[in-house]
Amino acid sequence: MQEVLGAIKFYGCTAGMVVTNSTFTDAARELARKAQVALFDGKWLEEQILKLFPPQIPEFNWDEYNRRK
Repeated sequence: MQEVLGAIKFYGCTAGMVVTNSTFTDAARELARKAQVALFDGKWLEEQILKLFPPQIPEFNWDEYNRRK
């Protein structure tokens, strides 16, 4: 949080964001509200990954692969 706040000030931004694979403390959430910083936690990150990548990798098929060449 502190690094983002420093970067906002240094680069003259109006807002920032922090993404973690974990959770945020109450203090971080409070500071983010006051400083206009968006917080995205591990649950959000997992949802985004599942949207972008299939839950299972399809079985490889040489015939289908060769047809697409």
